[in-house]
Amino acid sequence: MTVKRSWRRSSSLALRLVYYVVAGFLLRASGLFDAAWYQLAYPIKQKRNSIIHYLKTGAALGYAPSRSFDSQAYRNAYLRDAPAANPLIHYLLVGQWRGFLTQPSPPSEADLIEDSGLFDEAWYYAAYPDVLESRIPALKHFLIFGWRENRSPGPYFDSSWYVTRYPEIIGRNPLIHFITCGKEEGRIPMPPKVNLDVAMEVIGELEDLDPELYAADYRNRIEVLEIAMSMPRNRVAFIFERIISTIPAPPKSIVFAPWLSHGGADLVACHAARAQAECYGSSSVLVVLTDGGDEVGMRRLPDNIPVVSFSAIAEDLSDTDRAELVELLVRSLQPATIININSRACWDAVKRRGRRLAHFTRLYAMLFCPDYGPSGRRIGYSDLYLRSCLSFLSGVYFDNATHITEVIQQFGIPPELRSRLITLKQPAPSLTPARLRDKGGNNRLRVLWAGRIARQKNIGLLLEILRNAPQFDFHIWGGTADGTLKAMLEDVAESETNIFLHGQFDGFGQLPLDSYDAFLYTSLWDGLPNVLLEAAAAGLPIVASNSGGIAELVTPQTGWLISSSDDAVEYIAALQELADDPAQAFERANAMQQKLLEEHNWAAYKKILFNEPLGTGGFLSA
Repeated sequence: MTVKRSWRRSSSLALRLVYYVVAGFLLRASGLFDAAWYQLAYPIKQKRNSIIHYLKTGAALGYAPSRSFDSQAYRNAYLRDAPAANPLIHYLLVGQWRGFLTQPSPPSEADLIEDSGLFDEAWYYAAYPDVLESRIPALKHFLIFGWRENRSPGPYFDSSWYVTRYPEIIGRNPLIHFITCGKEEGRIPMPPKVNLDVAMEVIGELEDLDPELYAADYRNRIEVLEIAMSMPRNRVAFIFERIISTIPAPPKSIVFAPWLSHGGADLVACHAARAQAECYGSSSVLVVLTDGGDEVGMRRLPDNIPVVSFSAIAEDLSDTDRAELVELLVRSLQPATIININSRACWDAVKRRGRRLAHFTRLYAMLFCPDYGPSGRRIGYSDLYLRSCLSFLSGVYFDNATHITEVIQQFGIPPELRSRLITLKQPAPSLTPARLRDKGGNNRLRVLWAGRIARQKNIGLLLEILRNAPQFDFHIWGGTADGTLKAMLEDVAESETNIFLHGQFDGFGQLPLDSYDAFLYTSLWDGLPNVLLEAAAAGLPIVASNSGGIAELVTPQTGWLISSSDDAVEYIAALQELADDPAQAFERANAMQQKLLEEHNWAAYKKILFNEPLGTGGFLSA
């Protein structure tokens, strides 16, 4: 009996040995078993043969033999009636001949780590010499031991800090958590490299902050900074951390803008950033885009100025989220000054928390003109925010004096606050000398109109001018903000041979300015638009509407200022006078350029930003 049992046992062992040999040969020959991948995908502490492990244990557990074959998916599809069968062996002997389908296996944790770029083998060995001595491959060591011992995978992920910062993930591989969900949630992989000296001064000086601050050793434990800032661990907090991690150093000043596009306000933001960079270096200023992702105007910024875009980090932010991010940036970075140039999020933050924010920085803003909705209701930033925010602001700059007079009268601003309202004339671009037009032969006056195709630009009036001035050639450049107005322009252009529509342009200087004889501007309401400064600098005689602060630039000596906003006759008469008397047009264009040199120069612009308002100093007086 004992002999029979021994024979059966030996026979069984022999059969299993044959099975492992034959099956192992099949696996190697198939190209569907990757031993190195298997070792990392299912890190085994013992030094076992990967094929034997798969045949004895792995297949039954649903392990995949390689990236190319998903054992569990194959079992679910074809082996429900034979749960003990090895999926890969079945496929090699049966499935492939029957046309059974296979699919790649899901990425393993090792795959995810390698694809992330956050594991650095050389760094890991250098940081942990005992791993090199153990002769265990670096990634395998990290997967089996390293993460449990709070070892970091490379220089750009701090395992110990991440677990301390987010204690709810204790017991899980922190790097895998960051890769699979933490990054998407806005968590950051290592402490932000931000100088905390200013934060320490704030804690020592301000008595109205949370009592927990005084027991928070946040210089060495940045993970408790959220307590110091009373900042809840929510989505906005995670996004804020991501923003902070992209900022190389705390800036001296922050310029807040909604976006950087082709517009005049965007250029104003770039001017402010450039002035700061010239005074204190590119790293002293941070540009923050709060409302959109349009950054085509980035080329207007000097090189090396850091830029942060909220929308580039998280697209679905609410208005409240954006205002909270502005507040958190100001409170944490503690710049000497900030300036808001048309950022609704920044206005909202100042309106809600202006008194507190004024403890951390000097607040400045820029305003241009009123704005109107389709119903005619005033909806500009002056109307929505100035009255409630002015007491918190150190200064408000206007590109024209006319709008200052309007808001003083409209809101009854008291004398003690009026000194905070400063006229800041924007610098003009480099001048191209005006030229005397030769009207001999068939030299028709070529008129340039450039701007947004929008209600503000009085497209109705422009259409009337186009229809009633066949003696001139009109070249219309501009992007479309209103499809209906664009269609109306296209209809007129189709019926008239002297009208040419050119569409969007990438900067005024990119237009063929030498081929035009005059610039026409028809705005219903405005400040002092930058496009007029550019046209004047290009040497073009200007015919413009008397709206907003335009009369501060265009006068009977420097151009043709039209009082009517709906009578095309006056505009056509001015263009006709310009065409008939080239010498007068040349004289006024020259006078305009002299005005630019005297009033719209870079030195005067920076001087005001340094010194005004007189009580506090300007945006540049950091």
